[in-house]
Amino acid sequence: MKSIVLFAVIAIAFAEYPYYNLVKLDMDHISKDPLELRRLSDCLLDRGPCTPVYDTYKAVTKEAIESLCMKCSLYQKHIFWQFLQALRAISPNDYILYKQKYDVDNKYFGILESILSQFNDSY
Repeated sequence: MKSIVLFAVIAIAFAEYPYYNLVKLDMDHISKDPLELRRLSDCLLDRGPCTPVYDTYKAVTKEAIESLCMKCSLYQKHIFWQFLQALRAISPNDYILYKQKYDVDNKYFGILESILSQFNDSY
């Protein structure tokens, strides 16, 4: 009986949380190209123009962080982790600004990074 209830709860949760419908980014390339990483971070930090693809990511960033990436697919969690690691390594100041912009009260980021770190492998 407990199994049936647990299954029903999981099924309802997944029914309410579809994945984000986003164009796949080549984060392997972006994370190795400081100029392209800068373009993406400038978009996300409202410092520069957004490409149509980057704009779709910007539109869901706050919700993704606050929901701990609940609607992120495995691939999206993986590239989010890659983005954060690249930003931290290549542009630490932008990493701090990103955290401050999207998690003003510092309530989500630690937990989010812990979750995303499990998606370090390719998907």
